[in-house]
Amino acid sequence: MSFVYGDPVVKLRDNVWERLTRMGTTRTDPWFLIGDFNEITSNHEKQGGALRQASTFIPFNLMISDCGLVDFPSRGNTLSWRGRRRGKLVRCRLDRALATEEWHDLFPCSHVEYLAWLGRITDQF
Repeated sequence: MSFVYGDPVVKLRDNVWERLTRMGTTRTDPWFLIGDFNEITSNHEKQGGALRQASTFIPFNLMISDCGLVDFPSRGNTLSWRGRRRGKLVRCRLDRALATEEWHDLFPCSHVEYLAWLGRITDQF
């Protein structure tokens, strides 16, 4: 089991994916990861703000694929991060749970429950 916090600095985030890939490609046991990855797999995992180029998603998606990881089924609002960019609301799916097929086989009823958002948006960028 691994808890992940993706680097908030975009230029440093690839280091996290490289380290996870090294860990994941050498494992033989079931593996579960959960946390704030500070990254999305595509523009479909965000609302608001500028669209990103597809090439920016490649490193994160490669890590997921190379490690044989699969998203958990989820319930609730997966857009768990909210902030303001240039005065506009942006919502993204930064928090997630991933696991190998072996983990899913051991715990077939596992899922992620995203709780209702409470509170104000405080990011003022």
